[in-house]
Amino acid sequence: MDRGTWRSEDGDSGQDHFATAETDRLLTYDMSRPHQIRISFPPEDIEAVRRRLFAAVREMRCEVVQHSALGGVPLPAWDASDKDA
Repeated sequence: MDRGTWRSEDGDSGQDHFATAETDRLLTYDMSRPHQIRISFPPEDIEAVRRRLFAAVREMRCEVVQHSALGGVPLPAWDASDKDA
């Protein structure tokens, strides 16, 4: 996995970037308000990404408050309450 980090001088904002070696998936954790997780992946990986993302969110004891595609387009197929995700 490759990783990169950026922080503002005052430490109030920043990003952590992750890329996996065996896939074409990129993940960015953005400390903006509200905090965001952005994921870039090939369209054919959508189900695997959805399952892993929501499993990770549950493990972190967090909740997804919104999910959308680039440009804010809603992703109705991504049900955050899906129990087998």
